[in-house]
Formats: sequence, C-alpha cells, structure tokens
Amino acid sequence: MTRIGTPNLIGVDNGAHDSGRNDLGTIALAALIILCFISWLAIEIPKGILTDTDELLTAERSREMLLTTPWVIHFNFQKSFAKPLLQYWLTTLTLPRFENRTLAVRIWPLIYAVLSAITLACLVRVIAPDRPWLVPLTIAILVCCPLFSSEAGRALLDIGLAFFTTLAILFAQLARKHPAWWIGVAVACWLGSLQKIPLIFILWLVILVVRVSSSVERQRLFSGWLVASIVFAVAATAVWPLIQVAKYGMPVISLCNPVGDLRYDSFFLFHGNLRFPVAKLTVDELRGAPPPPPVLGVCVAPDLPVVQEIYGNVQTQFARAQFVLWRVDAK
Repeated sequence: MTRIGTPNLIGVDNGAHDSGRNDLGTIALAALIILCFISWLAIEIPKGILTDTDELLTAERSREMLLTTPWVIHFNFQKSFAKPLLQYWLTTLTLPRFENRTLAVRIWPLIYAVLSAITLACLVRVIAPDRPWLVPLTIAILVCCPLFSSEAGRALLDIGLAFFTTLAILFAQLARKHPAWWIGVAVACWLGSLQKIPLIFILWLVILVVRVSSSVERQRLFSGWLVASIVFAVAATAVWPLIQVAKYGMPVISLCNPVGDLRYDSFFLFHGNLRFPVAKLTVDELRGAPPPPPVLGVCVAPDLPVVQEIYGNVQTQFARAQFVLWRVDAK
C-alpha cells in the first residue's frame, strides 16, 4: 500500500503586516493632526493685524529691503546689522505677491512650524522605531502647546531657529550609524545662523562632548565626515558677517553686539499700511510744496490741523497714541 503524505502547512506570520498597517495608521494620524493645525492657523492668521513689536520690525525691514536692495537689511532706510537676513529675504518674496500683508509676513513662521512638527515626528521615529504610537502623541502635545501655537502665528524669528535646531538634532541622531549625516548638521547650523543666531553650533558641541564621554560612542564618533562638517559649518557661518563687514561697512563691533532699533509700535502699525516709498516732510515743507492728491500719510496729532488746513478734505483712517493715519483722495 502506498501512503501519500499531506504536505506540511507553513504558517504565515501576520505580525509584519500588522506592524506595517500600524505604522501607516500612526503616520496618517500624525499627518492629520499637522493638517488640522496648519488649517486652523491659516484661517486665523489673515484675520489679524501685526501688533507685536518684533513682527512689525520684520515687516518694516522686509519692506525697506524691497525699496532699497534685497541683499542687505535696511531700517529707516539705513543699513541695519541687528539681525541675519534669511527670514527677511523670504518675506520679500511674499510681500509683493500677497494682498493680505499680515499673511505675507506671518506665512513663513507657519511654514517653519509645520516643518518643525514633521522633523520632530521623524526624530521620534528614529529614536523609538518600535513604538510608532509615540509619533502622533508627540505631535499632539506639540501643537497643543500654547507657546508653539503663538510662535507659529507671529512673524518672529524664533520658530525658524527652532526648526533648524530640531533638524540638526535629527541629523546628529542619524549620524550615529551613517557619519555622512554630519553634513546635514553643518547645513542646519549654517541656516540657523542666517535665521537668528549661531546657537546650533553650540548645541552641536554639547552633543559631541556628551558622546565623547561615552566609551562606546567615542570609538565610532570621529571620522572624516565629522571634521569636514565642522570646517564647513564654521566657514559657511562666517561668510555673511564677513560680506557685511567688507562690502556693506558693518562695524566689527556689531559681530558681538547688534545695535537696538527704535521701537515705536504705534508708528509701525501705520508704516505697514503704506504701499509706496515714504517721503519725510516737515510742517513748513508741507505748507510750501504739498504733494498732490491722492496722498496717504502719518503725522502726530498736533500736526493734523496743519494737514487739514492744506488739503481740506482729509479723512482720518486710524489713530493710536500720538500718531494719526490720514488720506486725501484725488478730486
């Protein structure tokens, strides 16, 4: 008698498939949280006006760059070396193209915030690949933080620096296995210095000191990639300050101490609404040669009667503190 055996059944482990589905689910949830966050801010931001002193400075410096030169910051139409230029340069791209100037100035912090959230999600995934649920949890905690939402909705420089810092930490984590990622840290360091201050380079040194103190990390830390990245970061960070000193006449002392600008919040509220180059006129100059209508101007309250005397049909648009925004339409 011939016996025919049945083949052994091979069990299929569905754990890998379940893990893949879980990963996709957590990524989708994190993406949904980020999408809801950006949608909410994108709706709310255009409704407001620029009120914070620093974001008013961002708007005014960017506006004057458009009227002078896009390669150096101006304030009161004089060269200003108080801040790096990256976000101001980005703002000059949107100011002429967006009708809503509040959105034109605040859109870049919003973009930085979204990129920060995505970068943080990637960092969590790299640190804890076996716990994908940490990704949406971390993003939810981030967007619920009032400080993060506030920084994402105002035209400040801090959220951009936060993005480049998070990006540098992510690249430093990836460099544990692949030293070529140190180049990414160097690029983030350079862009962070163009955004606000070279804080990331100090953070990078702290990371290196911590890893050197570990015998396990020390053995695989030093490489040609690390040395090349440090040299690139130092050289790239120094380029813009040297250009400002050599070409634009920046005082060397400004490298250690950015001179503070005047902070007239009330005036900036009007200045941001002036669509054309501003001409400064004294009361006597205004009486002697008044600009022909249409005219949009700003004056202090005691000078408003002089304006009314000259033009007659003056309309007051807005007033705050000692400043008055007025207009005279063409007849």
